Amino acid sequence: MRVPPFHGGFHDQLNCKQVESPSLKRPKEISNDTSDEKFEYVVDLVRHNCEELVDEPDLLDITYTLTGTSGAIEVCGPSSEIAKIMGSRKKTLIAIQAIMYAVASKYGFRVMLNVINEEQRAKFREGQGTSGVSSVNRPRIQEGPLLSG
Repeated sequence: MRVPPFHGGFHDQLNCKQVESPSLKRPKEISNDTSDEKFEYVVDLVRHNCEELVDEPDLLDITYTLTGTSGAIEVCGPSSEIAKIMGSRKKTLIAIQAIMYAVASKYGFRVMLNVINEEQRAKFREGQGTSGVSSVNRPRIQEGPLLSG
């Protein structure tokens, strides 16, 4: 006889409780089923994951832009909170991105996630460069002459 999860056996020994998932509105439940609402679902998913990791979720500023089927999500906050989102060796950030990529590709989007602390954002907005912008899949640009094949 199979025992359903969280009832009896090993799970009861650990005092596990079944927790309901957050009330995120899935795009299938959205009446108009527009691409903007689907992308907002991806943003809400990232927002929920980031807010659960930090101590003060009110300090996070999560913005996004959508152009056709490509989008960018930017998470900005104090350095102490951003460090919690990034995790050790960026493992937490990579996990958030993996979930985001999977959901976004399901709905036909390509998404880039940028995690920036407030000081880096101020420098970026002033035009002093992009050094320190943390995106795992940010392209690397090499300077120098092109190699001829």
